[in-house]
Amino acid sequence: MSRGATRDNYSLYKAIYWLSSLVFIAIISYVAFDFMSAGESLMKDLAPSLDSYSAIERIQIPTERLMIDVVRLPDPHALADLKVTASVVRSRFDVFRTGTRLGDVLAADPVTYQRMLATGDRFNVIAMHLTELQGDISGRERVIDELENFRKTLVHLNNDLYPDQIRHYALIMETTQNQRRLFIYTCIAWSAATMIWGGFFMMLGLKYRRTYKEKEDAIQRKSLFVALFNHELRSPLQSLVGHADNLLEKVNDRPDLASGQSIETEVKAIDRCVETIQARMTTFNQYSRLEAGKVTLIRESVDVHEMVLFVVESLRAVADEKGISILADAEIQNQDFTVDKQGLQQILENIIGNAVKFTTHGNVAVSASVVMPRSHERCLQIRVTDTGIGMTAAEQEKIFDPFFRAERTGGIGGVGLGLAMVKFLVDIMGGDIRVSSKIHEGTEVTVRIPVA
Repeated sequence: MSRGATRDNYSLYKAIYWLSSLVFIAIISYVAFDFMSAGESLMKDLAPSLDSYSAIERIQIPTERLMIDVVRLPDPHALADLKVTASVVRSRFDVFRTGTRLGDVLAADPVTYQRMLATGDRFNVIAMHLTELQGDISGRERVIDELENFRKTLVHLNNDLYPDQIRHYALIMETTQNQRRLFIYTCIAWSAATMIWGGFFMMLGLKYRRTYKEKEDAIQRKSLFVALFNHELRSPLQSLVGHADNLLEKVNDRPDLASGQSIETEVKAIDRCVETIQARMTTFNQYSRLEAGKVTLIRESVDVHEMVLFVVESLRAVADEKGISILADAEIQNQDFTVDKQGLQQILENIIGNAVKFTTHGNVAVSASVVMPRSHERCLQIRVTDTGIGMTAAEQEKIFDPFFRAERTGGIGGVGLGLAMVKFLVDIMGGDIRVSSKIHEGTEVTVRIPVA
């Protein structure tokens, strides 16, 4: 796991831990509030049912009023009151119909439900006789008798329903308590799970924090080693180069030396070895600076076409020696782009150099163009295609890891930092790199870098 991935994971687990803690605190607060308001909540749950089961008693009151109004006839005010009171009684019977809360409860008991409907139908007959009293009050005594009998029926009905009413109240209270108990148990379980969850992620966070610290220490130690290695060996190597050059000049100035040719060969070999060591040290030093985050981008106007041709030409001698052709096709001639010049040159040298290094026959093609990907950001696209040894899918997954080298390199030199450095530089510059490869067919590397 890379250093960036470790840091990101630690931040993610830390955020999840704090979020879990906030959820736990919220649940505890809600449960405490629910306990404090339990009594008020219970009354709110019971009140509608209490009102509904008192509907029979509320019918008895307007029925008594109807009796009084009938006795007052033919008083005109009594006639007007009669219409209103009859409407009230009829409306209170409507709550017993299905489709209402009380009606649905009563429908579960067919006998009681039918009694309620029959009582309602009986009042409808009385209401018709009340209407007839508006024109002729001769039937008043009959209506009074009917109302008296109706009132007695209501009393008997209310007495019969009272036990059911009590049982229903008890059922509501039990149901409410069970629901509240279930809710509390759920809250407790959730709170416990949240605590375990939070503790788990806290431990994971500590683990990743330790891992991150260990990786930081390892990077610092490696950077220090590279710096010391570079410092301690650079001076003697430079001296070695100077002595080798002096020896070569002396041999060239003394053609009479019999062994001059062999000495010159040896000196040239020393020179090549020293140059290789210096190149290795430069690579180590560049990678150390990238990994330590000591690289500062300096954006300036760059002729990318000219830079591509320069890098290609610098590698042409190596390509010619291997018998492969190297081609450059740039669609951006006579155009300057604002980009980090040193970083772009390092990217070009590494990806084109790798292509030449791992190609034994065929060619290496380099193209440069401007593209507009989905982000609608103007990007410089560098594409390098070769006909080299190619890579497996497993190797492609590790190709950007530091010091990674494929097993099928055939003794080709290198330290395995080139593409790792390219990846660092591309990420810093806000771009992306993609690699596509097939065994024995070649590799294609595409780099996109935002430019102005």
